[in-house]
Amino acid sequence: MNTIVKIGFWLLIIKTIVLVGLNFDSLFGDTERAEQDREAIQGDWAITYAESNGVPAPPGMFDGGFFVFDDGQIELNGKQGTYHIKPSRGHGKIDITYGERLDRGIYQLEGNRLTVCFHTNGGRPGDFETTPHSYRTMFELARY
Repeated sequence: MNTIVKIGFWLLIIKTIVLVGLNFDSLFGDTERAEQDREAIQGDWAITYAESNGVPAPPGMFDGGFFVFDDGQIELNGKQGTYHIKPSRGHGKIDITYGERLDRGIYQLEGNRLTVCFHTNGGRPGDFETTPHSYRTMFELARY
């Protein structure tokens, strides 16, 4: 084999290793964590804080607000939908569907605290920060 072909071959192998390493969870999943998170997220969660586009929700706006996760079904303040989670390193991914609307988000589950952040304009956030014009909404929840 000539040198250029060998270099190209090795670059392809290195690129493949990097891509598989970066996407390991999406290719193979963390089945143990997935089962733990699916079980732990079940139940009633009170909204303790909300923020959208870098602006905290007005005081009292979510008093009595809640999320209910029940085996793939979700209720948000009386609005019904479905959800799907996929744990990953760092934070997991969560998708919520209400009728035709799909909100892609991320979640962080820590005991009786759950933080979710959604990109309300089609994408998926990479972190839990909302800034002006970011089209992100973040909720902090506590288990009832």
